[in-house]
Amino acid sequence: MVMLIPTRPSPALMQRLGYGADIIIPVLRLDLARLIALTPAEEVETLVRNAVVDCDGRLGEPDRSDWGPFDWTLTMYGITSTGATLAEAVAEWRTCVLRTAQAIEDAA
Repeated sequence: MVMLIPTRPSPALMQRLGYGADIIIPVLRLDLARLIALTPAEEVETLVRNAVVDCDGRLGEPDRSDWGPFDWTLTMYGITSTGATLAEAVAEWRTCVLRTAQAIEDAA
């Protein structure tokens, strides 16, 4: 399966199109959330790890020592989530993206 991951927007392209990051980033978030929803469960971890690299995100694995943090943390396109497992962190990230998109739409 070939996966096309939405990446960070090019400033030069945004300038030529006349769009700012405030318009592009929410679209990229939704595209990635939809892609995650359509990806088979066994391939989601690979997709998310690649997306983290491509969009300058952050994926923090739990620290197994006594110091913590004890949860997974996931940050992509300005949305941060946590979960006891990577799957939970990804699901929480998708939920936050959808809520953010709805809030942006309601504010318009």
